[in-house]
Amino acid sequence: MAENHKVQVVLLDDRKLTFNVQPKMYTCDLFDIVSSHFNLKEKEYFGLYYLDESSNQQWLQTDRKVLDHDLSKKTDPILLYFAVRFYIENMYYLQDSVSVELYYMQARQSVYKGVIECDSSTVFELAAYALQIAQGSLIRDGQVREALKKVPVFPASTFSDHPSIQYCEDQVLKRYYAINGITRGQAMVSYMSVVEKLPTYGIHYYEVKNKQGISSWLGLSFKGIAQFDYSDKRVARKVFPWKYLENLYFRDKKFSIEVHDPKRVSVSRRTFGPSNVNVYAWFTNKPQLTKCIWSMAVCQHQFFLDRLQNKSTLMIKRCPNVIADELSLPRTQSLQTLNHMNSHVSLQESALNTLNMSKTGSSKSTTESYCWYFISSCIDKLVHIRQPYSLLTILSTHYTLYSLYSLLTILSTHYTLYSLYSLLTILSTHYTLYSLYSLLTILSTHSTLYSLYSLLTTLSAGHAAFITAAELLTIIIMLQGKKTTTLRREMFISWFSVHLVDSVVDFSQ
Repeated sequence: MAENHKVQVVLLDDRKLTFNVQPKMYTCDLFDIVSSHFNLKEKEYFGLYYLDESSNQQWLQTDRKVLDHDLSKKTDPILLYFAVRFYIENMYYLQDSVSVELYYMQARQSVYKGVIECDSSTVFELAAYALQIAQGSLIRDGQVREALKKVPVFPASTFSDHPSIQYCEDQVLKRYYAINGITRGQAMVSYMSVVEKLPTYGIHYYEVKNKQGISSWLGLSFKGIAQFDYSDKRVARKVFPWKYLENLYFRDKKFSIEVHDPKRVSVSRRTFGPSNVNVYAWFTNKPQLTKCIWSMAVCQHQFFLDRLQNKSTLMIKRCPNVIADELSLPRTQSLQTLNHMNSHVSLQESALNTLNMSKTGSSKSTTESYCWYFISSCIDKLVHIRQPYSLLTILSTHYTLYSLYSLLTILSTHYTLYSLYSLLTILSTHYTLYSLYSLLTILSTHSTLYSLYSLLTTLSAGHAAFITAAELLTIIIMLQGKKTTTLRREMFISWFSVHLVDSVVDFSQ
């Protein structure tokens, strides 16, 4: 009988999650559990890997069982690592702030370990941003220096150029005070903007040799396959874009690619002339590394094709200021951005009032009445939503409605979209928005929605932001007053107590 194995997954902040993995457990299931730890939605950019005997990253295949991989079962526990597997052109294309933060953590770790190469000046600049992200705005030199020691920001190459630790700290402090006062989100966006311009960012490097035994680096990225001199990872000697790749294959220690050459004219085979496909080959020290390179190249190529196929929906660039604002919000209090929706009562004050009412022994009916009164006041003010992006983004994450572009396309085909109130009324009458089809059906059967322009005009008058589509729909469903069932009222009270007050209030007492 197969035995369970203890597995530890190392996260990007070096925390570890421990699991008792059964022999029948698939990688996709384990990955989903790890992703749920930080509510990750854009899972397609990330993955799990382990280190083989040569310290090469071997990525787990999602359609295989965890323990079917060539893991070293001699170690207890088995170590796996969560990391960014697929990089993209720009972080602004990431639709979720959690993904942006994970990209930042991966970048900071790569800079610290020397995987991303950069000069000392850039290291000091990035260290200042990382310190601002981790500690916020500090004033005293002593505090800043102590905080800097807790943040891993200096790669070994920096101390080779500048042996004095105090000099390095002084350089970081000078840059830190220059940016002192910016928000955590602004610092993170600035950090990523600097890192993304570095030539070694987003590339997976593998050591290979040619037929003569001369070593070089093979780099795999979202752009394609590139060959680098062994002494220089920054400037590629050759670049093979994914769109020109015809075939990828390996055998033993040999990895080969077939590349379409658009400059060469294909000649019929009958003439025995040259074709427009060139073959390039490299060699490794071990077959395991060759297979690792091939597997990564195949996955990267498929990732490129998937993005190319879904370009219209995936290539939506978000505003840097919006990303920075989202990253600056405490995750557990992000619903507090609903404040000032009611011009006289902020959400936090109302929540605290509700909390105080419950603590002072108010009856259940009184507390519930206050909750309903407050939310009713809020819904009356929903016409003051400042950013259509907030509501549309929430709806776009709901089940199979995958992008903002998709939602805009759907809404733009309906000429009867009149107001936000109409949209909320429609949504409040449906309890199961499980698919894009159901939303399309709803929108197509109501004649009170006037135009996309009307909706955007209405939304542009105020501001609101919610955490998830489920919570938005919960609010809408609960806003049916006396028609709401007791069960749904209790669900709403539970939601309200968890998300709108600092402490969970038991309204049933």
